[in-house]
Amino acid sequence: MAVIDTYRLQSSPIAYMPSIIAWAINGCAFPEDRPTLFDYVSSVFPTVPRAAVEQLLTKAVPYTVEGDAVVFSVEATAPAMPELTCRKCDAVNPLVYFAPMTIEAKGTCVCFDCAKARQWLDANGDLRPDIQL
Repeated sequence: MAVIDTYRLQSSPIAYMPSIIAWAINGCAFPEDRPTLFDYVSSVFPTVPRAAVEQLLTKAVPYTVEGDAVVFSVEATAPAMPELTCRKCDAVNPLVYFAPMTIEAKGTCVCFDCAKARQWLDANGDLRPDIQL
């Protein structure tokens, strides 16, 4: 069963979104302009995933105009990697970590810096055998 995310791009007093989205869709006819248009709309609506913006602007999904808003839906996709937060310092997605635990694309771990600060690592930077996380 696919999960569907619906987005509503609301106009503001200075920008009428149906016109801006129509302009951006027309601009996507030129492949060299697409990255700039994707960046522009993504920066105006940072809570909308870039992949959803790309689907909207390339007409991969339909949209409707409701009042002064653009409404469209896309199939939600799971992220390639879970978002991990260090259990000790709250660092998000550390480059090196130990003991990851995930549930539905979110999880926790212990980052390298926290493990090192607690002297849980050996001289090679590996977790010492007497430490269990």
